[in-house]
Amino acid sequence: MRLSIKTDFKEVYQKLERMEQAMQQKIIQETLELAGETMSNIVKGNAPVDTGALISSIDFKVNGDSVQIAVFHPTGRVKYYSVYQEFGTHKMSSHSYFRTGYDEGIAQVTEIMLEKILSLLASC
Repeated sequence: MRLSIKTDFKEVYQKLERMEQAMQQKIIQETLELAGETMSNIVKGNAPVDTGALISSIDFKVNGDSVQIAVFHPTGRVKYYSVYQEFGTHKMSSHSYFRTGYDEGIAQVTEIMLEKILSLLASC
């Protein structure tokens, strides 16, 4: 008597590949969200405060494999005000909160991103 068992692991391999891709995307998403939150908080900490509209408009958005930190506001008034604060005008000097926030935060954000990636990889 003879017994044959045929196995086809192609489907299993495909599922494992999809799981790996999903895990990589999760790692990227979580890392970018953490980086965006950290950097936007640093920039907010450097922003000048008058009414609080500028600080409340600074936020981040994750776009695929990048994160954007910017002044998001439905009206143009705060956006113009943010540019005037950052670069100054002929009547007022600059209060560079965005560039100084970036300079202060980039090393910290890089370290946080590296730690997050390593911890997520270690848990796999």
